[in-house]
Amino acid sequence: MEKEKAYKVLSLDLWDTVIRRDCHPDEIKTMTAEYLSIRYGNKIVPEKRLVLELVNQRIRCEQQLGKLMAAQGYDDEYELYDVIRQWLTCIFIHDTDISDELIQELYQYELEKELEHACLDSGIIKQIELYHYDSLIIISDFYIGADFIRRLLEKVCFPFPISRIYISCESRYNKRCSNLFRYVLEDLQIAPQEQLHIGDNAHSDVSVPDALGIHTIHYLPPGEHAKRLDREKKFQRKIYNSATGYSDFPVPRTDMSVFFSGFVGWIAEYCIQKGIKKLYFFTREGEFYKQLFDMWAAASRYKRYLPETYILEVSRVATFLPSLREVTTEEMMRIWNQYSCQSMAALFKSLRLNAETGKTFTDKYGIDFEAVLTYPWLLEPVQMMFKDNEFISWIQQEINNSRQLLLEYCQSKALTRDTQEQIGIVDIGWRGTIQDNLCYIFPNCFICGFYIGLVEFLNQQPANSEKHGYINFNPKSNSLFHTLTPFEMICNSPNGSTFEYRRTGQGVAAVRRKEEQEDHIYYTFTKSYQERILNGVEQLSAWDRTHYVLPLQYHTDAFHALYLFCCYPETECANAYFSLVHNEEFGVGEYVDKRTRLQLMLMVSAIFSKKKRIEFKNFLLETTWPQGYLKKYHLTPLLNIYNRIVEKYDAQNAQK
Repeated sequence: MEKEKAYKVLSLDLWDTVIRRDCHPDEIKTMTAEYLSIRYGNKIVPEKRLVLELVNQRIRCEQQLGKLMAAQGYDDEYELYDVIRQWLTCIFIHDTDISDELIQELYQYELEKELEHACLDSGIIKQIELYHYDSLIIISDFYIGADFIRRLLEKVCFPFPISRIYISCESRYNKRCSNLFRYVLEDLQIAPQEQLHIGDNAHSDVSVPDALGIHTIHYLPPGEHAKRLDREKKFQRKIYNSATGYSDFPVPRTDMSVFFSGFVGWIAEYCIQKGIKKLYFFTREGEFYKQLFDMWAAASRYKRYLPETYILEVSRVATFLPSLREVTTEEMMRIWNQYSCQSMAALFKSLRLNAETGKTFTDKYGIDFEAVLTYPWLLEPVQMMFKDNEFISWIQQEINNSRQLLLEYCQSKALTRDTQEQIGIVDIGWRGTIQDNLCYIFPNCFICGFYIGLVEFLNQQPANSEKHGYINFNPKSNSLFHTLTPFEMICNSPNGSTFEYRRTGQGVAAVRRKEEQEDHIYYTFTKSYQERILNGVEQLSAWDRTHYVLPLQYHTDAFHALYLFCCYPETECANAYFSLVHNEEFGVGEYVDKRTRLQLMLMVSAIFSKKKRIEFKNFLLETTWPQGYLKKYHLTPLLNIYNRIVEKYDAQNAQK
């Protein structure tokens, strides 16, 4: 092919001429805003935390800096480093330190995203080869300097040597005002007709240089331009406080995957902001939560900032004895504060102590081993037993042995006795007593707990502990704590409850105890329910990446989904729940049978008798899930009435 006439200088626009992005240009800014919110959201003024609001704040800062430059006689140009400093000043909570290191971190992050999403235009090489020229240069309106442009060109494998790069942020002149072209002509000492400029913008790359006498080529290849228009069309610019406000939200608003997506995203964000490097999921429910978290993490842009995840096989019964600091009634208050009426048989079972040995001591002090004692710590025989040196020695030896086994087990999970790091733990709730136990076993480790929800603590909290409940942020959360036992069922695993630790040929392993009826419910109901949730979270994780939705934008809808699950349940879920036998060996010392039957006569009598109505109400409460019971027996009108009464009662209490 015969080449066109020769030019002293062939100048190229950069973006959408030499280099293309595989995303909308503003998505790079959006990615930086998302990174800033995820990593440093705790420093940002709450009402400015949403990603696209951060982008808007940044654009305002760019405009302000441009006006300041224009007031000095230049074009309205600015440099990225200055933009970031101004941006942080506008969005950070007052008096927050803005370090040069943080500015540099964000600056480098945006450069990484530019490099990651840059590619060479598919036709620009052939276009350049049409012309004779003495030198090839780049002229671009951009807020990052020439050194970075050379990195971009190298990354996309641009094959031609570039003699000069003119960038608006360095010269403080831009193309659209013509001053950058004038600056180039003067700097190179060439006449306008000796230059050919190729670019995509009809104004900045064609009309403006044309008016100066520079030859131009409007470079707008149909295929690449169509892709660009499609990306612009798809780029989401609307801001919604709620994730479900978007028209293309991929799952039903009330689906429990909405709840769990918000939950694991909330944990991930906190871990990133606090620099937590290890995250332990407690059995049994944590096995499901780890699946969800790992799925969320796999789709996240922030995988490298997320902690290593582990399953920690623990339970109250397996960790309480090793955590005891002394053998006294005062230390036993950690269990008696929750179970104030307890037999010695149940106490020793909770401590995993030999019943026959324990009975020799209760017999010695005339304590009925099987009798349920009210406030046992106040009874003189119990007090005397806990002052018996032989009794203390026996239990202390059991504490030492069990603690050593637990420490060896935890060491296999990268958790050692002398660790001084901050770790995270994840469990269902409700008071976080297993976390308390671990805090006493690992006194130099700061343990941050993440829970579905937390109720009022009964024991003094360890100094090396911090706990967060996901639903506790909602003012209506108290109304849910009456009905959360079915939630445990859908988070269950088929692997049994951790009972103790034993030494094997491969080290120390957790011993887990299974219950046949629990497993039956898992395989006939819970397993498929969890698969549905996992599928939903997978869809939401992919959707989040394209919409830059933060975990906080799930909060309201997550709570709503959980509320509907508990208070307006599905019949299938209610049927499964009332077929359960639940492990309550710690404290109660036995399995609790949830199975029930229709109390038709009591219900009929309740219509005519106030006494029977009270009896029916108490019966519903004893089922541990009144709404589920009413749904199981298709008593929808009564279900609606019951929920209205509870909602009214909770609203009145909230006002007190």
